[in-house]
Amino acid sequence: ADRLDVDDPIFGFYVRTTTPTAGVKSPGDKSVGGKDSLASPAASASVPSASVTEGMLQGFVTVTTFTTWQKTFRFDSMHDSACAFDDAGLAQDMLNGRRQYDRHGELAEELQATVRCGDPWNEGIVWPRIAEISLLGALGCGKPLLELVIERLESLPAKKTRNYDYVVLQATDNSVPFYESMGFVRVGCITENENFVKEEEASAVDEDKIQPTPELASDDSDSSDVAEAEQAASESAAKVEDAKAGQQESPNEVVSLEVFVYRTK
Repeated sequence: ADRLDVDDPIFGFYVRTTTPTAGVKSPGDKSVGGKDSLASPAASASVPSASVTEGMLQGFVTVTTFTTWQKTFRFDSMHDSACAFDDAGLAQDMLNGRRQYDRHGELAEELQATVRCGDPWNEGIVWPRIAEISLLGALGCGKPLLELVIERLESLPAKKTRNYDYVVLQATDNSVPFYESMGFVRVGCITENENFVKEEEASAVDEDKIQPTPELASDDSDSSDVAEAEQAASESAAKVEDAKAGQQESPNEVVSLEVFVYRTK
């Protein structure tokens, strides 16, 4: 599903070019809903004099409240699996201090200690103290857009549904240096491989799939019929036991996730 369809609440800004004249600045940002937002000098971007026309989209960003749909999700930078899938180059950069990451796990502990509530089968588990930058794309105006978002988040009045202390996002490999230069820090996240169904689904019985079990004949039945029924019941029970013995419980697989976090002021 598209993030614009599932994210709730959602707000953001975009930048468009003005008349293609050298040195002209973009007029400011607008919210996703189309309403004018407060113009910010930091959000303007230089527009080249060639190969552009007025009104071209130059950058956009959307923000929502961080939400997960896994019951076992947690922030944990010190877990063995948090960085287990890093390639050799990334692992070396972290050892050499060239990457900004949650070295002692303190930031992950803070995030994990924040309040959260919800149902993973419906609205998801919502973390009202954590904002998420769900989408960000820009040509030459990414920094002012990100600064504008952080400024907006820090100035939002506290409400029952949200009071942001942190900003999280997932970054592509090429964008990591940009986000680290803006104060973001890598934090480890893990979740177990959740191969489960709803409890009510697991307890529900499909009557169409119920197989009749052999029953013993009544006292006036022929003794051979009774013996055949007993043998059939014994064979059915043996097949069930063999099937159970052949099943091997698969251990929970831990999946890691690389997330970048920014503390709001």
